[in-house]
Amino acid sequence: MRAADPDTILVAKSNAGMPELVDMRAVYRSDPETMATAALAMREGGASIIGGCCGNTPEHLAAIAAMVGD
Repeated sequence: MRAADPDTILVAKSNAGMPELVDMRAVYRSDPETMATAALAMREGGASIIGGCCGNTPEHLAAIAAMVGD
């Protein structure tokens, strides 16, 4: 996307892993450190706004901010 339009704002908001159905409830198993590492790859891929979606907790978001915040 960055190559197609260098001025575009790219947003990345991933789930905390693939959901698994446990007792009829979606469970996301990626830990905060895994999400932070993935967020760094998203930033290196051109994302300028990085957050989290399903399964992310305050701990996930804190780890992401610590890894990519500047």
